[in-house]
Amino acid sequence: MTKIYRGFEIDVVKNNDKEYPFLARCRIGKEIVEKRGYSKEQAISLTKSIIDFTLYAIENKSN
Repeated sequence: MTKIYRGFEIDVVKNNDKEYPFLARCRIGKEIVEKRGYSKEQAISLTKSIIDFTLYAIENKSN
């Protein structure tokens, strides 16, 4: 399952972890962000938060 958020692709896959069965991955520049969640929606939400934080930090750094 792939979602697009603010120009970034977020891929969600099954994780072999009993507590956090879903893993969302996103590439931001050279970094790969991975967040685990109880559900697909939670993993995506956590990854979106990291994208928002990163974009905010980049925007403030350039000002």
